[in-house]
Amino acid sequence: MLKLHGDAKNLDAGRAVHLQMITSGYHRDRYLCNLLIQMYGRCRSVHDAIAVFHTVSRKNVFTWTILIVAHTHNGLFFEAVELFREMDVHGVQSDEFTFSAILEACSNLGLAFLSLGKTIHSRIHQQGLKLTSNPTVICSTAMIDAYAQNGHIEQAAEIFERMQLQVLDPDLIAWTAMMTAYNQLGHAREALLLFRKMDLQGLEPDRFAFVAAIDACSSIPSLEQGTVLHSRLLASSVECDGVVGNALLNFYAKAGLVHESRSLFSSMKVKNVVTWSAIVAAYAQNGHHEPAVELFREMLLDGVAPNKVTFVSLLFSCSHAGLIKDLARGRKIHAEILKSTAAAGDVVVATALVNMYGRCGSVSDAKTVFDEMQHRNITSWNAMLVTYSLNQRSLEALRFFRTMLLEGEGVKPDAITFVSAADACGMMGDLSRAVEIHSRISQSWPSNQTDVVLGSALIKMYGNCRRLADAAQVLDQMPRTNVISWTSMILACEQNEDNEAAIRVYRAMQLHGHKPDPVTMVTVIKAAANLHDLKRGIEFHAQAAAFGFATSTVVGNALVTLYGTSGDLQAAENVFKELLQQSVEDVVTWNSMLSAWNQNGLPNQALGTFQRMLHHGRHPDKTTFVNILNACAGDPSKLLQGVKIHALAAACGLDSDIDVANTLLHMYSRCGNLSRARKVFHALTQKNVVSWSAMAAACAHNGDADGALQAFRGMLHGGIQPNAVTFISILSGCSHTGLMDEAVSYLYAMSSDHNLKPTVQHYACLLDLLARAGKFHRAEELATHLPNPVAWNSLLGACLVHGDAETAARAADTAAKLQPLDCAPYVSLSNAMSTGKNLKTKLNYFQ
Repeated sequence: MLKLHGDAKNLDAGRAVHLQMITSGYHRDRYLCNLLIQMYGRCRSVHDAIAVFHTVSRKNVFTWTILIVAHTHNGLFFEAVELFREMDVHGVQSDEFTFSAILEACSNLGLAFLSLGKTIHSRIHQQGLKLTSNPTVICSTAMIDAYAQNGHIEQAAEIFERMQLQVLDPDLIAWTAMMTAYNQLGHAREALLLFRKMDLQGLEPDRFAFVAAIDACSSIPSLEQGTVLHSRLLASSVECDGVVGNALLNFYAKAGLVHESRSLFSSMKVKNVVTWSAIVAAYAQNGHHEPAVELFREMLLDGVAPNKVTFVSLLFSCSHAGLIKDLARGRKIHAEILKSTAAAGDVVVATALVNMYGRCGSVSDAKTVFDEMQHRNITSWNAMLVTYSLNQRSLEALRFFRTMLLEGEGVKPDAITFVSAADACGMMGDLSRAVEIHSRISQSWPSNQTDVVLGSALIKMYGNCRRLADAAQVLDQMPRTNVISWTSMILACEQNEDNEAAIRVYRAMQLHGHKPDPVTMVTVIKAAANLHDLKRGIEFHAQAAAFGFATSTVVGNALVTLYGTSGDLQAAENVFKELLQQSVEDVVTWNSMLSAWNQNGLPNQALGTFQRMLHHGRHPDKTTFVNILNACAGDPSKLLQGVKIHALAAACGLDSDIDVANTLLHMYSRCGNLSRARKVFHALTQKNVVSWSAMAAACAHNGDADGALQAFRGMLHGGIQPNAVTFISILSGCSHTGLMDEAVSYLYAMSSDHNLKPTVQHYACLLDLLARAGKFHRAEELATHLPNPVAWNSLLGACLVHGDAETAARAADTAAKLQPLDCAPYVSLSNAMSTGKNLKTKLNYFQ
């Protein structure tokens, strides 16, 4: 009866039997007391088990062992170890079952108790407990688990091999334990090899062995071996229950086969929280974020309470979907987490919340979650650090990094910590801080031990600080390099506008035996595009195809940009069409083609491509809107289309994005609608230098010089430093309204007040102003100090307006000498001659 009630976990019935034993006088019998302790342990009433234990006058090994097992099965591992030590003090010799139970406790208590586990293993051999019985096999299996739990795979494998050398081979449980150990410690291939060896031994796998093998296929991942295992499982007598089904769900999800995951899910009769969490994770991990959220709703309607895994998968979807509504959705999930006893306060879930808020751009929410965490680990600290870096809060990221070093509750920075800190330094371009971070990394990892992740981060950091020599030195000193480290160096060169160096590093990488990956090809193709080098671009296109990247979307997008930049629109369109044949879903592909049309002055083709994109059901992103609004800019006849696109941007929630708003401002300005431009400008809650410069340009372009100057003053009042583009707008406004003194004053202020060096475009505005005022001699004198065809062509254009053929002749002559292949000066001169003034000068020029 006691065994029956213990198996059924029926505590009330067990207590009734105990009462009958007391009234009948059997409560002193040691054998029955041992069964009582076992029953109470199985019914999760450890305090009752302890009470019975103390009534036993002569406790034997079974009495002690049963109480130890009661503690381990109820998660009281430390108390189990204390009982074991007390048992030793009382001189009771342990047997295989005692050792098995205490090894389970040691494996769950972590590294601090691993030495005790090793001592127990030695005692097993000292007591002569040879592997001749199943209990000893169980004991060794527990030892395998203990070593695996604490990361010692070599010792676990050694015990397993020793078992194989004994008279009795390991049983199925031992084989499964060893496979599980390999899986837990990232040795999935070894787990599969062990499964094959088990087959050769003639052992028929049970559901747990199948699960271990399927988990290994998920980790590799190996679609072929996983599907073979699934087929074999279906042909076997093993029932495809929840445990096996969940493992298969996870396997198909990791393999990217979401449809198969859904079919399997639908066929499962019993769906528990693990099953639901697995299917939600399957969709989330493979980028199907909306279906993941819908499945979560179905799960709640089915009455299944979500667990930690469910919430982490959902938060991942909110973090990566890229939709404007994801922050609101994330907050709703956060509210559900607070209601859940299984997830509230969990460090993994809280860290996922920090990541979600960070990726959705809400740094304040992320910091609130982080501050409220009762327990933090290195992953939590890193999540907050990455949040700052991801949201361009570099200074705060570095301050947080220092806080972590000082107040990190014993948390030691890892590679991810230093990578995030290096990224923050790079974004700031702060060399002194970069050197400090490098020094800290060197203290933790000497240069001969720096791994490729840290080395690549340092290369990127120095590249962002415009220190290519330092980046190259890091690459040279790395003990081991791979395609990532070399690509980081290529990218550093390309970002620093040393595109020739980028191509040289690319070739050196191949000489060192590293095959480029798609990211490498994208970077080197971009370098060729920056150089407008169509020949080398075609070479890299051929190499990308040879390396098997012909179907890569990211490489294809880079090629569209290359051909668009180089003016080969036929080639750009060919690549674009090939990409659409594979998939119409990638918005970057559409954006690349839109940009190609714009760069080559073909706005109608850009608008046509945009309509096709909408027809295919693609959602425009901010880059799409920037491209298509620029296609409308400059042509008043496209104002209505621009207004419609503005409405679409508002419907997508992107009209308030700073880049889109600045482009809207530019579009309305170039289409001659200054009032709409002003409305967009005033609606901006945050204005950057581009916003103010665009407003100044809008006023200047539409003849409102006072408005341009007012925008400039408002910009300074707001604490925003103007840039070179701002001054072109201001000088252009002065030029159109004849504000000579103001123009000279602003040109002087560029260098004296704002540390900006005037370019030929700025001087061209002043030239135009002088010419408009009829001061051709001063304009020509200024142009003499600017040996650039732009300046002389500007002077020539002014002469065209005012009919000064003599100055026009000299300007055309100088411009032609500076740019011999450009016929524009001669065309301008011909226009100047048609005014009929100063005929003698014209005839002399032609002679």
